[in-house]
Amino acid sequence: MSIDVHRFWGKYSLLIMTTTGMQGNLKNAIDALQEIVEKMWISIPIPVNNIEPIRNVSELANLQECDVLLDAIERNRTIIDFDSGAIIRSIGECS
Repeated sequence: MSIDVHRFWGKYSLLIMTTTGMQGNLKNAIDALQEIVEKMWISIPIPVNNIEPIRNVSELANLQECDVLLDAIERNRTIIDFDSGAIIRSIGECS
């Protein structure tokens, strides 16, 4: 994700810095996405010689980590949608 953010920043930095609120919108969207990305790593121990891997994965997944990921998505979904939409609209108006 950081490579894309840096590329985006490099391409539109002048526009981002001169448009009211856009820098804050970009930071909010980055922070929200970063929180989701950090929660995506869910530990699922898979035994060697697993006969039924699909069923065992669902049984072995750490459900608390899954709930934490779902909570992060719910908490940040509207931030990402709203702030990234505002950025895209601003860039479209200036292009």
